[in-house]
Amino acid sequence: MKRVILVSAVLFVLLISLFFRLPAFYFQHYRGDQIIYIALAMKLDKSGFQGYNLRGVDLFKYEDRDFIKAVPAPEGSKGNMLEKLPSYYDIPLFHKPPLFIYALMFSHKLFAHDKPYLALSADLYSRYPFTGPKSFFKGQFYSVFVPVSFSLLLIAATFFFGRVLFSGKVGVCAAMLLSISPIELMTSQKIWADDILAFFVAAALISYYLGKERRNLPLIFMAGSCAGLAALTKPSGSIVILVVLVYELLEKRVFSKQFMVFLVTAVLVPLPWYLQVLKTYGSFFYSPASIQERLSGPDPWFKFVIDRPWYMYLVNTPFQTPLFILVYPVIFGLFGKCVDEKAKAERKKKIFLFVWITMFLMSFLMSKVGKELRYILPAYPAIAILSAGLLETVQKKLDSRFGYHIGSLTAIVAIILCTWWSVSIGWHYLLVRKVGLINLPL
Repeated sequence: MKRVILVSAVLFVLLISLFFRLPAFYFQHYRGDQIIYIALAMKLDKSGFQGYNLRGVDLFKYEDRDFIKAVPAPEGSKGNMLEKLPSYYDIPLFHKPPLFIYALMFSHKLFAHDKPYLALSADLYSRYPFTGPKSFFKGQFYSVFVPVSFSLLLIAATFFFGRVLFSGKVGVCAAMLLSISPIELMTSQKIWADDILAFFVAAALISYYLGKERRNLPLIFMAGSCAGLAALTKPSGSIVILVVLVYELLEKRVFSKQFMVFLVTAVLVPLPWYLQVLKTYGSFFYSPASIQERLSGPDPWFKFVIDRPWYMYLVNTPFQTPLFILVYPVIFGLFGKCVDEKAKAERKKKIFLFVWITMFLMSFLMSKVGKELRYILPAYPAIAILSAGLLETVQKKLDSRFGYHIGSLTAIVAIILCTWWSVSIGWHYLLVRKVGLINLPL
């Protein structure tokens, strides 16, 4: 019966999460990076990897003028897309890894092989939301399917790890807290690579932790493969290696057999891509960050994200998802004394999650790409699990002290209020302001 209840609870969380993400199929997806990714998927489809750039792409209105289509430009032409972009996009090899682009391409072959690569330019959501399969599947289902599906996989992975580390109740609560996060809501409803990145990061660290605990080399190999796929999604995916390295150093076992298998696999999987980047640009990592810095003067968006205070991550994260504030007392508690072996085992689990959070946070505090909460989305599963763990502890203590399920009712009310607050913020920025950055409160 407990297993049935747990499975039902997880399915309920996933269904609620899907409901919150359904508007994505009606949103405009032709601005900024979104149309760039769609155009790159078209180039991969038509030209193969040698065409992995934005040269030779034309953008036109599609038949009913609700959509923009990306098509190959006439031979010898750079295409009209580059005319509207900064000059640093006119490069022989696009500077971001291609895994997300390949996912878009395969999704197009599966769901829209008889149509051009389309992005919605009209506001179908305000005109006729949820009006049946015609508008639901029309045009851009193939592209939206990728971030939405990986968002649900990320939520499921968060549940799984929370259950493995602590309990099924913690897993369900952590999955719910992640699913309602305004940042997760936004990234899952944009044609962005953040959710596929976060999923492979979570899969790598979950597999590694379980592989170490169970002395299971296939799991370690899977962890290295997922870490490599994360690095093939975004360069920040390589932070996974740093998380594992720091954790192993703390455990004083950095040269273990399992770690070396993980490290070799994590390096070899993305190596062909980075060798291609080295061959093209003379460096394993190429980014137009220096040009972006020059743009930060006149461009208000660049100026805003670069000039935000360093503590933005620490303030905005719990403001947008209030129950995430519980992660702070958990972290402070790691520096106290453990009274018995059970407490030591619990702290070991929490240290792993703490290192996961800290390495991503510190990496982006030191980088020059600006400060956006979506950059540390890969750390959100760890934040959600630690927060859910403390919420369960408080719930049990209240139930034990007062009885009558006071603690359980308190936890349920807290989650409901947090859901109302967080989803309201996410949907306000998606539906009303229609922007790609949540700037509350800093």
